[in-house]
Amino acid sequence: MSIIAQVRRLGREGIRNRLAVMRADFPNWLAAPGGRRLALQPWRFAADIRATDIEVAPERSPRPAPAVRIFEAGHEPRPAPALEIAEKSRHLYRMRNAIVLPRHIILDGETQRVVPRGFIAERYFIHPALHVRKGDVWAKRPVRREHTQRIDGPVLVVDSTHTLYGHVLLEIVTRLYYLRYCPPDTRVLTSLDFTPTYRTLFEALGVPADRIVRMEGPTFCDDAFFGDSLVDIFRFVSPRAWPIFRFLRRIGARSAVEPRERIYVTRRGVGRRALLNEPDVERLFERYGFAIVRPETLAIEDQVKLFTHARMVAGTRGSALHNIVFSAPDTRCLVLTHRGLMLEADRLLMRRDDALAIALGDPANGDEKYVADWNIDLDLVERALRIHFGL
Repeated sequence: MSIIAQVRRLGREGIRNRLAVMRADFPNWLAAPGGRRLALQPWRFAADIRATDIEVAPERSPRPAPAVRIFEAGHEPRPAPALEIAEKSRHLYRMRNAIVLPRHIILDGETQRVVPRGFIAERYFIHPALHVRKGDVWAKRPVRREHTQRIDGPVLVVDSTHTLYGHVLLEIVTRLYYLRYCPPDTRVLTSLDFTPTYRTLFEALGVPADRIVRMEGPTFCDDAFFGDSLVDIFRFVSPRAWPIFRFLRRIGARSAVEPRERIYVTRRGVGRRALLNEPDVERLFERYGFAIVRPETLAIEDQVKLFTHARMVAGTRGSALHNIVFSAPDTRCLVLTHRGLMLEADRLLMRRDDALAIALGDPANGDEKYVADWNIDLDLVERALRIHFGL
């Protein structure tokens, strides 16, 4: 292709990206481990995965999601719109000669193309660490020469597009399920920053620190395993995931925290996406006997124990409420959120009809973006908790 044709195909933004990558990373690929090279960006998506695979969970017939009630100021409680759970089959793939980058970016080492699965869950979702334009693909973060490494033995890629706690619990930790299909000496490859919380979760599932390989840049793998996520936060939670959550409940036995039947999970200490009148909301729940829980101040053992024993759980929408997976199936949950932040994940983590209710507030300044600060009517919250919890 001529230089003029390349310029027309890339466009102004594409040229800037390509020049930035070439300036930062061109020496890397001349010194890649074992004489291997990673093609200069932009890359292209592969049409399919050039790898062997096994089906570990078959596709299931669509079924209705659990029924949910919605509370909104000025309205009677109403059922949430019908939602079908359409569970796709789950596969484990084995690729010889793979190049793995942080945030679950995998390239075929022979074709130098990006594996399509794992970054595009649906057509409308693009991996947040990739820039895509007209089929060209760039990594948004510079790839550093000093971060390249090579792994000779088999590895299981255990990573996700996001690294917030909820994504780690649902999408990264559950991928350890695939270890049972890998060779006994398989190590775990991840870009996850191992806090005490994540170290505890991995160790509880039989993966000690010396079995983990952490990556910060391109990792050249002779034998890489990677699997479809057992949890699609927009579509379903695979039955294969629930035994993992039940197994992890045992770490709560290490906790000395006092179990409570009623807990309110606050985000007041987080700051981002703030419920502006949350102090008033906390006082309301305290009047009804709810213990106020700030998960970011607790060890994971304490969080698991609290959710395991709670029969009534309420809180502002966020990753911490995903700990509901440790609760009994009939535990009731009331989620406070706003219209721009209603996600299917809350509903998909329920296992009983009407176990979940949602109380809707209003984004501040009329801004219904996902990250907007917001308020909620206290009378509405009190009505929702009285009806939903039968108080």
